[in-house]
Amino acid sequence: MDRRNFLKTSSKLVAAGALLPSAVKAVFSKSGTEESFSLEVITDNADKASAMLEALAKNGNLGTTDLKFTEYPIAGDVVGDIVFVKNGRLFDFTNSSDAISLGLKEVRKSLNLPALISNPVRVRLYRKTYQDMSKVFVMRKGEIIKQVDFNSYGAFSLNGKSGLTKIDVSVSGIRVLDSECRHKICRQMKTISKSGDFITCIPNEIHIFAE
Repeated sequence: MDRRNFLKTSSKLVAAGALLPSAVKAVFSKSGTEESFSLEVITDNADKASAMLEALAKNGNLGTTDLKFTEYPIAGDVVGDIVFVKNGRLFDFTNSSDAISLGLKEVRKSLNLPALISNPVRVRLYRKTYQDMSKVFVMRKGEIIKQVDFNSYGAFSLNGKSGLTKIDVSVSGIRVLDSECRHKICRQMKTISKSGDFITCIPNEIHIFAE
């Protein structure tokens, strides 16, 4: 199965009336509204990680609606592991024994994590019930090269195909101050501050996106 489409298939199974134990359905359910979460796996085996996340999604441990999936390569040497954030707080699944924690422990063990990995892939399954951005990434030529630190206000520059792109981080959000490209369309794009916002400089092959 194409892992880019596995969530669509999972949703169809639920819509068709797939029966799940009530205790499992309740893992991410609160007063009838499924909670926000982010499940991120840094790995050198994206196919296996995606398949295991698919299994978690299909058995209902992650809820049944509004699930989103992203996958991006990362440049450089990175410590591979699993990070699970629920309602804005880091969740220590390694010291818990609920259904989702047991599932994540199995994923971690099967992927031989944590480990130092060269040029890994970031696989992420998440649900957003709020609009403010929680993370901003910078990609160059299809690879994540930087995660923006919201607390480090100021400007930084990145080398692209056509020259430098200067990016500013402020309390208002993130924007392009200047770029050594011909039309400078990226400089005219709005400041990003919400999940789903993005800025792209095509000549420099720089893409900034918020989650």
